[in-house]
Amino acid sequence: MVEGESERQFFTPFLIPVGGPLRSTAEGRVLLAGDAGGFVNGFSAEGIYYAMVTGELAASAVLASRDGGTIVPERARRAYVRAWRAEIGAELRDSVLIQRYLFRTRERMDGVVAVANSQPEFSQWLVDYASGRLSYQAARRRLVSRFPKLLPKLAWVAWRGR
Repeated sequence: MVEGESERQFFTPFLIPVGGPLRSTAEGRVLLAGDAGGFVNGFSAEGIYYAMVTGELAASAVLASRDGGTIVPERARRAYVRAWRAEIGAELRDSVLIQRYLFRTRERMDGVVAVANSQPEFSQWLVDYASGRLSYQAARRRLVSRFPKLLPKLAWVAWRGR
């Protein structure tokens, strides 16, 4: 049983890390998972799924890195980074690209809202993407086929994001 009380003065809220995974998610004997590693969808700010996935991948990497009964940290780090990049890396990268494009300026956000009001299918695509029913690649294909002038802008954002 836990005893005591929480005190508001000790609560430290922090912004959701929607800029994509950190450059280094594995260092020494530490593997970062969930929000600690920046594993959050840049568009929807959803992170619970990514926390569960990266936690499982970290545990699997550690277990697979054993040599006899000893864990080999370098092997665990490489396996973990390789695993999260293969499993969720592209998805997180794409979500950050969308976030950087759609939320770049207030005027752009106003334009997105205006298009969503006038083009119901656009609204549905955004909802489908945010809920995971539509991949970034499928959403991009639909957007570019409906709004061809958007292609150079999306290409520029993708190029700058690298």
